[in-house]
Amino acid sequence: MLAMCYMLQQYNLYIFNSFIIIFLLIHYIVDHKLIKYIILIVTIKNMGKVQYPQKFKDDWLKDSIFKDWLVKNDDTSKGRCRFCKCDVNAKRFDLIQHAKTKKHIISSKDFSLSRTISNYVKPTSVKTACAEGKLCLYIAAHCSILSCDHLGVLCKSQFNDSEAGKGIKMHRSKCTYIICNSLAPHFEKSLINEIGNQPFSLLIDESTDISVLKFLGISIMYFNQDMGKILITYLSLVE
Repeated sequence: MLAMCYMLQQYNLYIFNSFIIIFLLIHYIVDHKLIKYIILIVTIKNMGKVQYPQKFKDDWLKDSIFKDWLVKNDDTSKGRCRFCKCDVNAKRFDLIQHAKTKKHIISSKDFSLSRTISNYVKPTSVKTACAEGKLCLYIAAHCSILSCDHLGVLCKSQFNDSEAGKGIKMHRSKCTYIICNSLAPHFEKSLINEIGNQPFSLLIDESTDISVLKFLGISIMYFNQDMGKILITYLSLVE
């Protein structure tokens, strides 16, 4: 009986000492702020590898793997799939994995890559483009742009046996575009090259049309070295 009491007393003392040791250990950790470091280490371990954001690369738009479906997004950290109508992280691995998904493969079948505009609109030949450019130049120099609606149809019907004539498709809207965006920049650049650094003079004249709008016509006078004489040509018309 005494032996059992002694063993029970020793067991209780062991448990009590264990609690004291655990209490002192926790108190030591808290006092030395080691608990913060333990929590930080556990958090970092659970986070794994740090992910750095990547920016969209314009070279991907030329890549044969992505050029058919990848478009640039407003968010530089993402790209957009025009087949799936969704955003993808701007990482090459993620883009490749997206291209292998079932959703992307099914969506891409709805977009036939062979449906290009060249299948529906026949490109204009060089001879036809030259003929249309010369007609626009003639109209800009001698008559109203409104006449282009009938002049284009007339040339096509009368010169249908010609490769250049049968392909003419030009009305006033197209004629205006060619004059403003093709012919005008060409002759302006040619005029600047002809004048170079030599002196020139500007001639101005004001006029009022039937709608009581005032216009200022500007002409330029310079010496043309190739022709060996002084030329006066149109420069601009200011409203």
